[in-house]
Amino acid sequence: MGALRAPSLLLLVGCARALVPIASSRRARASLPTASLALRAARQTHALTSSDGDRSECLELPTKHENRRTFVFRESAMLTIETCSFYEGKLGHAIWPAALAAAIWAGDRPELFDGKSVLELGSGVGTFGIAVAALTPATRVVLSDLDAADERDFDAPTGLLSAQRRNAANNGLESVSSMRLDWDDAGSWGDETYDVVLAADCVYSPEAVEPLARALAHHLADDGVAYVLSMDRDWSDAKYPRAAPADLEAELRRDLAVARSDWTATTASGDAAAVLLEVRKR
Repeated sequence: MGALRAPSLLLLVGCARALVPIASSRRARASLPTASLALRAARQTHALTSSDGDRSECLELPTKHENRRTFVFRESAMLTIETCSFYEGKLGHAIWPAALAAAIWAGDRPELFDGKSVLELGSGVGTFGIAVAALTPATRVVLSDLDAADERDFDAPTGLLSAQRRNAANNGLESVSSMRLDWDDAGSWGDETYDVVLAADCVYSPEAVEPLARALAHHLADDGVAYVLSMDRDWSDAKYPRAAPADLEAELRRDLAVARSDWTATTASGDAAAVLLEVRKR
């Protein structure tokens, strides 16, 4: 996305950035009316709306950098996410709609993460987990994804974990760490469980549904909860079989308790159906 051309807007946005560094966003929650006016003048709005009509938004600011996107949550907390090339990140290289919708959702519900340890599965560049770390009182957040560990991982991404760590550092988030976690390789899982497990836009390949469900169940504490947000895409014209949120829901219900809610995610491309699964152990 190109940079703003109006000098006055550039000045105002610069003031907003100076007023609200993301490292202090968890400590300074106050509304900033002057900055808010500047942001709304330059905004691209992303939103998440429940089936009851409750709507939450974040604003996206124009940026000079093609691989960086800057968002403002709750009109005062600024978060910048750097993407990577497809070669480095494979399918995780971008900020997918469900990850941004999940970030909006979490930012409006900080109480769900108060004092909690959090693991995000399939983090990609880390949008959902980093938003939780920046916008909620979670004690720590662990991002995870595939990474090329040896020659056997010839088709694995080579730069996702680096991108996650870079994004955490750039936003001043010392509570965020990153690790390699392969849903298909239980040897990469470890024994630790988490109060909250997250996933966003991880439903794509049918063969990944069962491993994702197993990895989620393994890492979820007995009294924990998982939140999985997926776009409910129309794959009717897809060349190859694709998974849907209902496929993951059915797999999770084999061993876990699942509550489903339907949402609408709004982006520059328009409105799209989204599904949120809340998962607990029985």
